[in-house]
Amino acid sequence: MILCCIFPVMSNAKRVLIVDDDHSARNGLARLLRAASYDVRTFASGKELLENLGPDEFGCMILDARMPLMSGNALQQRLAQDHIQRPVIFVTADDNVETRKKAQKMKAVAFFRKP
Repeated sequence: MILCCIFPVMSNAKRVLIVDDDHSARNGLARLLRAASYDVRTFASGKELLENLGPDEFGCMILDARMPLMSGNALQQRLAQDHIQRPVIFVTADDNVETRKKAQKMKAVAFFRKP
């Protein structure tokens, strides 16, 4: 499911941007994707992503739906306001109907529950 939304970057590598405040989850997912030959950039918060996202940066975003200060949903809304459109996959440890509905409303390409 993740593979369908990855865009190539200039070097023809496939880039994935991961935003998750959980260090272990962020690094574990990054290791898994790197082992599958993806170019991965990780961020501990939405603020960190916004401060480091280049204007021509392509890639699928994997966002934690629930983070302090700026949730994945709020980050996706902010990106949309800034006219930054990227495919988004939400991950969460708090899988509930409300969180799923928010993700669907924001047109997430997928929604996964963290183990």
